[in-house]
Parts: sequence; C-alpha cells; structure tokens
Amino acid sequence: MREIKYRAWDKENKLMIFELNEPNVFANRNGWELSFGTLPDIGQMKGKCIETILMQYTGLKDKNGNEIYEGDILEIPEYYDGDYKTKAHKAVVEYDNSGFDLFYGGEGLYNGHSGYDNLDTMVGNEPIVVIGNIYENPELLEEKE
Repeated sequence: MREIKYRAWDKENKLMIFELNEPNVFANRNGWELSFGTLPDIGQMKGKCIETILMQYTGLKDKNGNEIYEGDILEIPEYYDGDYKTKAHKAVVEYDNSGFDLFYGGEGLYNGHSGYDNLDTMVGNEPIVVIGNIYENPELLEEKE
C-alpha cells in the first residue's frame, strides 16, 4: 500500500513545508488552505492557518532515492519507445483523475513537443532524477536560447 503524505508550498512566505503532521485540508475561493494540529517548527507560522498549494507524495522515488511529489521537475534520459528514440527532456509530475503522470510540453520542455507519460512506468523503466519543483525552481522550465 502506498504511503499517503503531503508537502505544501507556503505561497506567502515562499517556503516548502515537509513532514506535515495531521493536516486539516480545505478549499476556499483562493485555492487550498491548510491548518495543522502540529506544524513543523518554522518560526512565526506555528499554529497559524496559511495559504498553501498542497502536493501529494506519489509513493515513488527517483534513481537517487528522493521521494517524488506532484509539482516535481524530473530529468528524463533519452530512451527507446519502441523503435523511436526520444531525446533527454524535463517533465513535471501532475495528478490526473486516474493517477500520476509526467507532463512535458510548452516552453523549454521536450523541444516544443508536448504529451504525457505514465509516472509508474517511467520510474520502473528509466533512471529519472528529481531536479527541482515548479515553485522553488521555475527557471528549470525556461527554454534555453
């Protein structure tokens, strides 16, 4: 069974919060909010309700043993998809209604092409690496000139 846990991006303080303890999650018109029975010791936020973006752990790890969460940016090496050789590219972990996928496309990802790969399949077959996330490292998705 997959371990269910979360991390959260604190939008106001621009801080990633790990090891959430007993989160009480609810939605409002501005997105997700999160309050805690116990909040990690992060100074003035202790015990306060903060506006966050919640990201779920996928239950998978990269080739270096790092946990993979929604919003992570992964480096995908070149590999063969049938007879077609893909180029090395970056992809973002997203959740759709059936599970976790890797989205590649738009500016800076996979040379202008777009599409999806199944995260479970990719982790099982390729040595992928977490290189950052979309909140702390958005520059990783910028197109090189």
